[in-house]
Amino acid sequence: RPWPSDHVAGFLPQHGGFRDHFVATPEPKYCCEACRLVLCNPRQTECGHRFCETCISEQLREIMTLKVYCRSEKNGCKEQIRLQQVMDHLNVCLYFEVPCPLGKCKEKMMRKDISEHLSRKCKHRETTCEFCMQKMAMTELQKHKETVCPSFPVACPNHCTFPSILRSELTSHQHECPKAQVTCSFIRFGCNFKGLNQDMRDHESSFASEHLRLMATRNTTLEAKVEDVKGELLERYKVLPGLSSRLSETLSQYEEMREKNRQLDQKLNTMQ
Repeated sequence: RPWPSDHVAGFLPQHGGFRDHFVATPEPKYCCEACRLVLCNPRQTECGHRFCETCISEQLREIMTLKVYCRSEKNGCKEQIRLQQVMDHLNVCLYFEVPCPLGKCKEKMMRKDISEHLSRKCKHRETTCEFCMQKMAMTELQKHKETVCPSFPVACPNHCTFPSILRSELTSHQHECPKAQVTCSFIRFGCNFKGLNQDMRDHESSFASEHLRLMATRNTTLEAKVEDVKGELLERYKVLPGLSSRLSETLSQYEEMREKNRQLDQKLNTMQ
């Protein structure tokens, strides 16, 4: 049966291996690499060496108190810390390489360089369009200027004398641009002239009489159509009285039939 715990505590040495006087000298494989005594609660390392539990724990504690240079020594950090403090130090070390805090950026830099990276070097840093003052990622700035920025200066597509126009004003400029292709405002009356904006005033002036003729022709055509419609309506109005008379006659016949049906129903009821 198992020994009581107080007996076990008294049996096991507080530190190191067993100091008992063995009848036969134990083989080296049963001895601790540190205290050279027979192993107590043995622990084996990956390389095959065996230690007492208390011996290896003590050695680990001693190892963790050894001083080391920072792992970022090659980057310029001169700190000397205990081995057990390495991770805490790396969490604040200015020379430790860390990823850019902006998720889309995959670059790494020393912690002390993050501020400069975010303000001057990162391709995904926030920037402001100098034309419309809208904020966006640096990677989107060029496309924004080339396609949608309302305050970006663009050339007139008609190659007029204006050197540049704001994109937001381009549509209104097209109505005034002397080089824009336009159609005559009398197109609905039949004028098929198309030309440059700068030529339209001359066209309207020189073709004024022709425009008046086209309008007169259009008005004559419309008047004729109006007369045709009036004639149609008059014909329909003539038919309406006859239709009204026929409708009254039909309603009268309907009421007469209803009365006859009612009388027949009464006769049938008396016969039953």
